[in-house]
Amino acid sequence: MREDHTTYLSRSEGRFRVIHQGLPVAPDRATKAEALADATRAGLTVAPRVWDGTLGSFVDDHGTAARGWGLAPVEGTRYHWSARAIYPVDLLWDRMAVEGDASEDERKALGRWLDDQALPYLRATVTEFLGQGDDMEIRASGDGFTLRANPRRSFGYLYLSAAPDPSATGPTPKAPKPKAPKPKSRAARRSP
Repeated sequence: MREDHTTYLSRSEGRFRVIHQGLPVAPDRATKAEALADATRAGLTVAPRVWDGTLGSFVDDHGTAARGWGLAPVEGTRYHWSARAIYPVDLLWDRMAVEGDASEDERKALGRWLDDQALPYLRATVTEFLGQGDDMEIRASGDGFTLRANPRRSFGYLYLSAAPDPSATGPTPKAPKPKAPKPKSRAARRSP
């Protein structure tokens, strides 16, 4: 996502830096105003959002993550989990985050739902509905949450977002049980 903004502010450990085309153009500053002044002196216009190295995503003026690795959150969502997985659903530890204003209990509840219900269902069914080159979204909803997935024609990634959803009152779909392999010969099928 950083490639979309040639000039932006980066925040790390409470300090700000002006980044232009991927390189810093001034030393770290204690405040956002000082960093913006550096950009003005250099004749640069800064993107309206700040790259937060801790969250791994751009944040707005209020410190709320604007978008992380996965799909953008549905409008009005207070917090969400986003990830970019390797297709079909291989999660990478450094390509996912919970963003927004969530308490520790809310984060844990969302994580339990993802680990125990939503991701097993998605792993079992995603290849039936989505190919690597598709740009179509599928959803798994239930127990107060919704998981969305879309490969976005990436030919290798699957972009994910999960968030609380008050309308998802039913149970989450269960992952189908694997079918027993068929016997290979007639003799094997007749044997008890």
